[in-house]
Amino acid sequence: MKTVLKKAASLCLSATILATSYINLLPSSVTQAQQVAGNAPFINTWLVSGPFDEAAADEIYQISAPEERENLALKAHAEANSVFHNTDEDLVTFAGSKAIDGSKSTEWVSYFPDGILPKQLTLTWDDPITVQEIAAYDRKSTDPGDNTTSILCELYNAQDELIISGETTDPTFDQVGNVVFDTPQNNVSKIVLTMQKNNGSFLNPGIPEVMVYAEKEAGAIPEDPDTEINPVLGENFGTETEELPWEYFDDRLWNRSYDDYNDLYGYYDIKQNIPTQNQYLYAHTYVYSPTEQNAQVRVGASGSYSVFVNDVQVQGATEPVLVQKDLTVKDITLKKGWNKLLIQINHTFTDDVYRDHNKMDNNVIYAGFYGRITDSNGNEIEGLQYSVSGNVKENAPLQIDTGALKANQDDDDNLPEGNMPTGYTEWPYVWNVSTANNSYGVHATAFQLMASGGKPGYSWKITEGSLPEGVTLNLDGTFDGYVDDDPGDYPFTVQVTDSEGNTADKQLSIHVKERPNKLFEEGRVSALSHAIGVYPSLVDPNFSADLWAQRAKAEGHSYHFRYG
Repeated sequence: MKTVLKKAASLCLSATILATSYINLLPSSVTQAQQVAGNAPFINTWLVSGPFDEAAADEIYQISAPEERENLALKAHAEANSVFHNTDEDLVTFAGSKAIDGSKSTEWVSYFPDGILPKQLTLTWDDPITVQEIAAYDRKSTDPGDNTTSILCELYNAQDELIISGETTDPTFDQVGNVVFDTPQNNVSKIVLTMQKNNGSFLNPGIPEVMVYAEKEAGAIPEDPDTEINPVLGENFGTETEELPWEYFDDRLWNRSYDDYNDLYGYYDIKQNIPTQNQYLYAHTYVYSPTEQNAQVRVGASGSYSVFVNDVQVQGATEPVLVQKDLTVKDITLKKGWNKLLIQINHTFTDDVYRDHNKMDNNVIYAGFYGRITDSNGNEIEGLQYSVSGNVKENAPLQIDTGALKANQDDDDNLPEGNMPTGYTEWPYVWNVSTANNSYGVHATAFQLMASGGKPGYSWKITEGSLPEGVTLNLDGTFDGYVDDDPGDYPFTVQVTDSEGNTADKQLSIHVKERPNKLFEEGRVSALSHAIGVYPSLVDPNFSADLWAQRAKAEGHSYHFRYG
């Protein structure tokens, strides 16, 4: 058995290799694997369809953009209790007005001393207004101490009496944080916005723009309440002018085994030479709930995206952004039985601004997404089952859905043929958990087998063959452990049993390869030596770069210098 220490070193090296790959590939920014609240798993197996020229789901559901609401903040007077690097009263008031001028390019930024706490922005109106929704963006800052977890919104009447208060969701520069009251609040003359601290650190928070509305945004629901989209593997999806099949998709079958990102750009553009730029892409899954219950759908996608649950739009088209986990969080109700989750992504990309940093806000180079179902704290909801087939047909027989990519795979598609993710020696199969004590780090949900039909409440076991040594199959269909076996193929037969005792079997196989970073270790390949010329003055006055190079070469290292 390999030692835990060696496994840890192996994973650290692999993370370094992956991080270096990202740095070399991204032309404008570095994408980091964001850590998120709660332990709810991410969904990694979907049916996908696309690319489409037009928004097929919007057309099928007859979704139109909601009527534009009047932003009452534009009619307010604004006053901040501090402004960055200035305490002049006139300038403080002027700075607050930058948060209600209708432009995100100007912003109110507060001053950091503890003597000016809490950081507040106060809006007042000459004549009372009605308020049901308040939305605000967070300032665009790379310092996490400048960011807020939420904004406390307090509504007052003309007599300066508190009417109601509420906290927004977590705002960012790209996505608003908002608070929506159950009913419209009348006779509002003042709103006090108080910034909430981020992890106890509070430097210079700010707001680029505040919006105040008399009513909440109208929910976009199909004009025909009976309109449904029921994806089936291999069947066409689309409109009268444009149809494409639903395909089985799991990024981990060829690509990112150690992150929960679903890479549609890689699947279409790279693997199949099908451009996705300025096109619409779709991902769908079925979610079984043993009872009717409240939940949250958490999605983050590159470009602009919409989310539909059980044929109702719960998230309208977002502003185009680079992908991160849990960009939007929406409360939903899961019905008892199979539920539908559909994500519509518009890959907003234009070649002429590919490298123009001043035009990159809506120009998203890659296309992909994260998605999961959670409770209100981001944690796993017990009893949920995921499937690409669900139970669209009543009394459908029990079947195992886990399989290979694409419904009608062609020989020249450059897609792998395996029906299980590749395993790598000494690495986890294929989960990962970062030990980094910060907001970013590698994370991957455990691979889980999927079934549909029958009576959910599925349990799994292997009836023939065996898994690679070190890898285990749990009763719930998840895989655990490190691959501790030699490279090769490991075929096995898996059996699922539903809650009524019905069974279904399927032959699967795990292909094991040598972990790629082993070649680096055995070849004694060194890292980049940066600024080695300053060692004599800053580190060791007796240091000799020539002697170091001779010794490195004799030991089989490869290297190069960089001065700067």
